[in-house]
Amino acid sequence: MANPITNVGTYKGVIRSHAVSKTRKLEVPQFVVTIGAQKLWDEEHESWTPWDEWDQDSTGYFVLMSLKDGVPTKCLNYEQVMAATKWDGVSFAGLAGLNLKGREVQFRIAEDTYEGKTQLKMAWLDAADATFGLKSLSGDELIALDMQFGMGSSKKQAPKKAKGKAKPPTTPKTTAKASPPKPATAPKPEPTSEPIPPRTGDEAWDSCVAANKSLKESVPDDILTDYFVDRTAEIAKDDQNPTDAEYALIERAVFKDLQVDPIPF
Repeated sequence: MANPITNVGTYKGVIRSHAVSKTRKLEVPQFVVTIGAQKLWDEEHESWTPWDEWDQDSTGYFVLMSLKDGVPTKCLNYEQVMAATKWDGVSFAGLAGLNLKGREVQFRIAEDTYEGKTQLKMAWLDAADATFGLKSLSGDELIALDMQFGMGSSKKQAPKKAKGKAKPPTTPKTTAKASPPKPATAPKPEPTSEPIPPRTGDEAWDSCVAANKSLKESVPDDILTDYFVDRTAEIAKDDQNPTDAEYALIERAVFKDLQVDPIPF
């Protein structure tokens, strides 16, 4: 029997088992997967360190769908599970029936603190060859984008990419296990005389994590994630690619879910 993973970080590993089930609260579909760790990303030396000798594994729970006004909506995890497993996304029966045992994937382990107790949980899933850090279009693609949307001269030189390897991101975008009870009415951002500063997805998530940790009784990480996913589905026109302005509204809505007062804007 394998041992639980004891280190926070980004890993490569192989799938040992998987299933498709329903969350306890909202009964929406989730992907459950157990992965054996084989390599750990060494941020200092920017390389993979062998880890299979410790015989460690972790089980992750990734919510695939949310309900937006009663309408099933794909969560961010949907695309990640497709990328990691090569699932075609057509049916959950197809996902459950895939032969995934031994498939190499990349995953992240992060801390989750609840009622003073800190545990490690799987927080992200991706393809084994997924690249770290931010991705940018090539020079030609950026010029074409300028031409398409009329942004200045198409002859301008695209910014050069920074050299060197990018380090893995340190915060999860999404992870989910059990879904929290939804408020009777989804909280809406209150009118404000000052414009809400735009936020990137990572900034909004980090801010919500920090706000949660500041509470006397913080909610579990999986419930915080469900708040974030649900508010994204409610606020963003495209919940797979929210704008920075929408992320700012999502962040404020999650603060209201957490009953953070005052809202730190």
